[in-house]
Amino acid sequence: MIQVMNVARRIVPTADGTTEYTLEPLPLTSLVLSWQGSVTAANTLVSLTDLLNMITNIEVLVAGTTVFQANGRDTAFISACLLGRPPRYTPAGVANNDLSQIYMVIPFGRRWAGGPWGLPATPAGQLRLRLTADIAVGTLDTLTWSVDAVHDDSLTPDGFYRVTTLAAAPTATGDFNVDLPTGRPMAGCALFATTQRVTEAGAYGINRVKILRDAIEDRYPSAEWETIQGLAAAQGTLDMAAWDHNHRENTAGAYTQNAVTANQTVVTGIDYQYAWLNFDPLMDGSGFLDLTTCNRAVLRLNMGIAEALRVIPVEWWPVTGAGGSRVPSLGV
Repeated sequence: MIQVMNVARRIVPTADGTTEYTLEPLPLTSLVLSWQGSVTAANTLVSLTDLLNMITNIEVLVAGTTVFQANGRDTAFISACLLGRPPRYTPAGVANNDLSQIYMVIPFGRRWAGGPWGLPATPAGQLRLRLTADIAVGTLDTLTWSVDAVHDDSLTPDGFYRVTTLAAAPTATGDFNVDLPTGRPMAGCALFATTQRVTEAGAYGINRVKILRDAIEDRYPSAEWETIQGLAAAQGTLDMAAWDHNHRENTAGAYTQNAVTANQTVVTGIDYQYAWLNFDPLMDGSGFLDLTTCNRAVLRLNMGIAEALRVIPVEWWPVTGAGGSRVPSLGV
């Protein structure tokens, strides 16, 4: 039976830092995480990215092992790709203290509930959630969050999604290798590039990608950055880059502090700097990239600009044991 249990009810952290919660020892199919930021002054141009940057880290641990770790922006993108639909976003108005709000689901399987995937039941005290706050980001302050957990006490899952973040900073253009985790199948992999090409003479941070499985090209022998961005849109991100809808105005007008005449208004949307390597287009597990017996899996990125990037693999971890209740590598 599905049970939605409150974990945190409209918490307002008073300082930057990490808050930890202990979750119920029941099979967990998803978390529902919502947060809000208050506009700092009237007629302030607030972006979705500003709101997402108020949560700097989200981490779920089982028996001390991380099974989910990403920042707020990356989590929103991953949620959209895995569920096939974007989170709900409510932009702020133009008055002081108006709220910018996001509501998202963090899934551990193909659905927010209903199985067959999810985290297995755990001994009391071993399933934990950590949230790290940045309570003021310039345009927003007074961060408020709430958390609910979706449990299914009748579920004996056969596996779950594990999400981790790999950060890198190439120092030169050209090919750059990132080693992917091996030993388990992979459902997909999100990529974050700092720079997106926006002018005729501009460049992409990442030009193209390929997957090498034990030195042999697999699934993506060579895919352009634009192509895998298109695959993200096909998976359900629905062009979240355009959610911040702003009207340009004359800088000589009455509201010059809100003028956006000189910049492209979508450069801070969720998926503007993201792409998705999809290994499960049918969303049923049949297409997973099998790295179970792989010695080395490499994501080769051709860099147009030497700059910071993030690689966020989504692995499928099998659950084994009597009744689907034991994951040996997690110790539960």
